Order: sequence, then structure tokens, then C-alpha cells
Amino acid sequence: MKARAWMPWFAVPTFVLLSCVVSDDFHIANEDASCLSSQFRCAGAELQQCASSLDQWETMQVCSSEAMCDPAAGKCLDALCQLGDRRCNAAVLEGCAADQQNWTPEATCASPAHCNASQGMCTDAPCTPGQVQCSGAELQTCKLDQTGWSLTSTCASPALCDVTTKSCTAPACGANQYQCSAGTLQKCNDGRTGFVPVSTCATPALCDAVGGKCNEPACKAGEQRCDGSNLQTCNPMQTGWVTRAVRPPAKRATINAAAATF
Repeated sequence: MKARAWMPWFAVPTFVLLSCVVSDDFHIANEDASCLSSQFRCAGAELQQCASSLDQWETMQVCSSEAMCDPAAGKCLDALCQLGDRRCNAAVLEGCAADQQNWTPEATCASPAHCNASQGMCTDAPCTPGQVQCSGAELQTCKLDQTGWSLTSTCASPALCDVTTKSCTAPACGANQYQCSAGTLQKCNDGRTGFVPVSTCATPALCDAVGGKCNEPACKAGEQRCDGSNLQTCNPMQTGWVTRAVRPPAKRATINAAAATF
């Protein structure tokens, strides 16, 4: 009689370890970002301030134009006038300066009544009684004695002074007012006749009308990172992270190393 041969049966504990590993493909070096505390600079029309980390710049506001960005004052300037605007300063015809903060003399007329800012010229004859002109933001009426112009009303901006209707047009928006149209940041133009685009944000959710800027993305589209053993992916609007939980590791598994043989 043959003896039966028995092979020992035993369980081998194995542990399955899961880990989250993400490559650093999305890292972008921030070159020339060193700055000083409370320092401002202009990047085009963007007013930027040195971040608290002193190694990068943060956009504080988007100005109407690069000329309106003042890093020394740390703010966006309000335009006094727009290029092409004119006014009469007594008998002197003046035009809006390039910095939009001052007026530049263009011509000296025979008298204040010979200065016509709406026509942008010195006229041969004085104004006629009841005639109106827009001198900067002022709606003016020619005096009865034809010695000059008298103030009728002051408009919100030169662009809102209307000679045809002899009135001031109501502003379409407020000074330094912003709005978002999808991912485009828009600002009330200097004439306050409507909104103009000033910046295109990375996503619509990053458009900040209250702050007057495009917020920086919290992450890049498709970027991934680890939070412990959990994998996180940047959300489509780039405002934060979405956690995709990784299954917890299996505590123990057993395998049959050998089977009984008869």
C-alpha cells in the first residue's frame, strides 16, 4: 500500500500598497519674479503688486490703458479727457494731452467768443447768441453780448456733452466700473459711453468684476497632484482641485501556495 504524499498548505500574507505619484510636468519656472514688499509695477495696462512671498507679482487691477497705470501712486488714474477732446480756456483753444491728465494749448483766438471747442478751431466771427458748444465736459451757451460763453451744465465726461440735443447724455456706466462678459473683463471707457474689453481671463470663473482684474488660476487645466493617498485634478474652471479618491489598500490577501496531492 502506497503512502499518500501530503504537501503542506499554508497562507502567505501579501499586502497591496497603493500610492499616489504625479509627475511635475506642469511646473513652470517664474523667471525674474524677485520684488520688494509693497512694490508696484505696470505690465501693460495691468497694475501689479509684489506678493507677500516676494517672488511673484499679483495683478491688482486692469487700467483703461498703459498710460493710465501709475506704479508710483499704486493705482489706475482717472482720465481727465480723451485724445481728440478740446476746450476753450478763455480765448485759448486747448486739446487733451497725451497723458490724458492735462490740456495743451493749440491756438489763441481773437476773443473767447471766437473759440469754438466743438469745431476744434478759432472761428472768423464770434459765436451767435443762443449757440451752444461743448468745451471739455462743459455744455456752454454763447452770451447775448457775444463776448464769450456761459456755463449751461457740466456733463459726466466730454463724450457725454451733446451739441445737437443741447444737453448732457446720461452715463452708460460708472467711472472705473467693471463687468465680465464670459471670460472677458470689461471696463467702463473713459467717456463713460459703454464698456470696452481690457483683458481676457483664463476661464470665465476667473473674471473678477469686483476686483477689476482676472484672478490667477489656482492650477492648470488637467494638472494633477497628490493629497495623501488621494489623487486631485484641477477643475475645468481652474479655480481649485477635485478629489478623486484612491481605493484604500487591501489589508490582507491570501494565496494557496500548494495543494494537497493524493
